[in-house]
Amino acid sequence: MLNTAQNFEKAFDRFDFFDENFKTYLATHVCEDGSVAGTLECDDWVNVRNVIKFLERFYELTVKASGSHYVTSNVHFEDICELDAHLKACVATEDLSLSNMAERMREKFRKYWGDPEKMNKMIFISSVLDPRNKFVYVSFALEELFGEEVGKKVSEGVYDYMKSLFGEYLKNYSRASHHQLYPSVSTSSHDTSDVTSSSGSSSSVKSNALRTKLHLKKQKED
Repeated sequence: MLNTAQNFEKAFDRFDFFDENFKTYLATHVCEDGSVAGTLECDDWVNVRNVIKFLERFYELTVKASGSHYVTSNVHFEDICELDAHLKACVATEDLSLSNMAERMREKFRKYWGDPEKMNKMIFISSVLDPRNKFVYVSFALEELFGEEVGKKVSEGVYDYMKSLFGEYLKNYSRASHHQLYPSVSTSSHDTSDVTSSSGSSSSVKSNALRTKLHLKKQKED
């Protein structure tokens, strides 16, 4: 809605100039914070564009996580980290309105993702099994998300959990017959044609550099 409205800035200015009822409504309309709306000024449109830019990342990640033609479990933890990095950057901005809004959203974010004990460890494991991430990214991202001290403890817990899962896998499949492990199933050409990787989301989601991965790359270079 805001993205569409910004294209009509001049139309709103003319509407404000020619329609007294519109000016009266804005001058008497009380906002949620108790202030009076007043006429739309240049600063208001600057705020609108800042909010659009702020919310755009949430929209892109929502589209990405809602995909049904590609795997999403392996990027779930990655998206959590990206939202955290995005909110931190917005809190640190000089725009007070944007900073305050981001701070309030971070409080809600921490309610769901601020306590590692409440998070299902399979979120981390599925990210570890993504060959683009492996354990080095997950370990680094956990420290970025929870701080160095807590992040290292969670990272150790994830590693132990991963080893226990592999132990269960060995227990269940080590006695399996060769036929069970390597069933002789012929693969026809159409079996793989319908498979779409997570990169299939790129057509609907704008490509953005991942902050956590850029940070990890810079740390490695240093």
